Amino acid sequence: RNAQMRRKQFVITPNSKLRAWVLDVLKSEGYIRSYEIEKGASGKDAIKVALKYFDGELDSIENIPDHLREKYKTAFTIDYQYFIDAASRRQKWIDQAQSVNLFLPEPDIKVLSHMYRDAWHKGLKTTYYLRTLGASNIEKATVAVKKEMRGRVSDNATSTDAKKEYTDAEKQACSLDAMLNGGECEACQ
Repeated sequence: RNAQMRRKQFVITPNSKLRAWVLDVLKSEGYIRSYEIEKGASGKDAIKVALKYFDGELDSIENIPDHLREKYKTAFTIDYQYFIDAASRRQKWIDQAQSVNLFLPEPDIKVLSHMYRDAWHKGLKTTYYLRTLGASNIEKATVAVKKEMRGRVSDNATSTDAKKEYTDAEKQACSLDAMLNGGECEACQ
């Protein structure tokens, strides 16, 4: 964990059968890239462990050529319009509907609005799932994560986060009261 916090690429540790077995498990579960046994500085066997940081995203890794980064993009780094264009070309040959998954690195209401409007204009009958990167990542056991506390911890617990106060315009922007009083919101049109 200390090596990961310092963004080290490798960790070297003394060799043992138990460590090798634990590293086999960590590798099979996807927590480390690999490991190899080599001669250490003192002449004894040591294990060199390659740590994992990027979760399949190649953009941040320095040693990967650009043509490979382009070839092995993840769905979250490809523009949503490519998914919609491909699905709209297929749609005319499908009698009912298709399950089209859309991907966003982070949720943004403006991008979502443009995405779904684009899908509608191009004739898609339905979209299936919207995947966001934050919801798709699993929590790593080897990396320190700030965990969100839900519910009440104790009777004398105090909240350090101030509750957001909304203006009157924000309160009326998307509510039933706004619709009943002749108002309108972008999402409810």
